[in-house]
Amino acid sequence: MNPGMAMRLEQRTFEAFKRAMVDFLPHFINYDVEWPTLYSYKFSLLFDWLNMTFNWRDIKYEELKFDIQDIILQFSETDER
Repeated sequence: MNPGMAMRLEQRTFEAFKRAMVDFLPHFINYDVEWPTLYSYKFSLLFDWLNMTFNWRDIKYEELKFDIQDIILQFSETDER
């Protein structure tokens, strides 16, 4: 009987993976992305009787922050072999 493929994952390996993701993901997502600095929105009400336009400019973005360190992986033992 072939039990299939088993993967051994230890807590310290998972912690190292989380640290790597915290360092890598924000830089990867923000890399070479041209975020817009201008935005406008037209708001119409009552069958276009009342129109308003909202304009935003000089929009600033912060680097993304992820809560990856808060992820908990719980290991349990099984009797299957």
